[in-house]
Amino acid sequence: MLIEVGHRHNINSDRILAVASLDSMPIRKAAQLAKKEGVLINLTGPFVSKAIIIMDTGVVIKIAIRPSDVQSRILDASPLRS
Repeated sequence: MLIEVGHRHNINSDRILAVASLDSMPIRKAAQLAKKEGVLINLTGPFVSKAIIIMDTGVVIKIAIRPSDVQSRILDASPLRS
């Protein structure tokens, strides 16, 4: 199921392993390491990064929306939701 993660960018929510806020140093270091290894995708545009999404492929996606917003969008898109 595709979800919008800001600025008309969509990702497959079935492949998400984790969504984390960039508030903690270990998460910021994970983003730096992903950039160094060439597996970081920056979808923030001109906006401030607020979270990263770690995909099951090892790709790390930097986004400009809060993790709680991603969670809401996943739940809204869920076919199990009535």
